[in-house]
Amino acid sequence: MKAHVIDFTEPGNWAAQMRGDVLFACLGSTLKDAGSQDAQWQIDYQATLDAAIAARRNGTHTLVLMSAAGADAKSRFFYPRMKGALEHAVTELDFRHLLIFRPPLLLRPNSKRPVEIWSARILRGLNALGLLRSQQPLPVGQLAQAMLTAALDAAARDKPVHRIFAPSDIRGLLG
Repeated sequence: MKAHVIDFTEPGNWAAQMRGDVLFACLGSTLKDAGSQDAQWQIDYQATLDAAIAARRNGTHTLVLMSAAGADAKSRFFYPRMKGALEHAVTELDFRHLLIFRPPLLLRPNSKRPVEIWSARILRGLNALGLLRSQQPLPVGQLAQAMLTAALDAAARDKPVHRIFAPSDIRGLLG
């Protein structure tokens, strides 16, 4: 594995480096961090799609995409519409294996995002009452492990795998 620091706004400078057996596409931002919907679109949608296009052109056969729970290209809301549009766009790229992950709220170590912290606390409380268990927050390390497990499983199969993993499917990969 090689690590490259790249500027995603200049695909011509990095597209040739997008090679390998599997592309794990996990780019994303928040509206607050990006500063505008257009800027968030450039990160979450365009940079991710550009990376997937470059990887596919360079012979990558498997795309593992981190999307979002509720992704829907026809949503009235910006974020799920953007993620749904990205899911639709990558299906057109003809990857042999396309694994789309729609995780619940992700728990990141040292997160300083108040909404994320409070949302996790509220969901944990509801989960303790037996409510919304399908949306139980998930540590990012567990999501990464599930994505790797799914990629290895797909690589071992003779037939193409195209699958969307809901939160319960993701937990199922963790054993």
